[in-house]
Amino acid sequence: MLPEEFPVVLTVFMAMGAWRISQARVLTRRAAAIETLGSATVLCTDKTGTLTENRMTIIELRLGDGDIHRPTDATRMPEQFHALSEVGLLASAPEPYDPMERAFHALGRAQLDDIRHSHPHWKLVHAYGLRPDLLAITHIWQPDSIEQEFIVAAKGAPEAIVGLCRLGEADRAVLKQSIDAMASGGLRVLGVARAKYAGPKWPASPCGFAFEFLGRVGLADPLRPSVIEAMRELPLGWH
Repeated sequence: MLPEEFPVVLTVFMAMGAWRISQARVLTRRAAAIETLGSATVLCTDKTGTLTENRMTIIELRLGDGDIHRPTDATRMPEQFHALSEVGLLASAPEPYDPMERAFHALGRAQLDDIRHSHPHWKLVHAYGLRPDLLAITHIWQPDSIEQEFIVAAKGAPEAIVGLCRLGEADRAVLKQSIDAMASGGLRVLGVARAKYAGPKWPASPCGFAFEFLGRVGLADPLRPSVIEAMRELPLGWH
């Protein structure tokens, strides 16, 4: 063998190895990556938009007293759930980008006369965004008549909404059980609350309003159709 042949032989050998690995639907630039992958036992993947369709849908509505409604196209929403849905819609952006806020708009179109259509002169006059210490969004609306009180709509993390409503320990414990039950079923849970305000100046934060707790909204992001089969193809023993 001539020394000059070693680079050629090595290149051909590596190319043949890469071709054989490609038959198992694996592409890699470094052979060491195959060894590392072969010793892996846990696969971590992003969920939203990867395993799921990133298309949130409102699956369940729960009132403060525990009544439950699961919206479907075949049934109309009971009257007692209208306030929960409408206030959740009012606490969403008028032109939504977030998938959860789009879900509130979709529910309003399907089950309600969209409150912004039924009250065309309502005006969004102030808003409080998310903060690290308060994971909730609050919108203040001016109704048709300037003599009426402002309508304050808030939605966000259940614990943040419960805090805004200043609920007692007993009520908090009951709500926590309900929220945990919804979350264990794979739902993303939001709390919804409302208040009325007639003051001349806005409080420094939403904590300055006297909120009434309306209930919880459970949203789900459907899995992509190919995910289940992809999970079945994972080697035995993987998580």
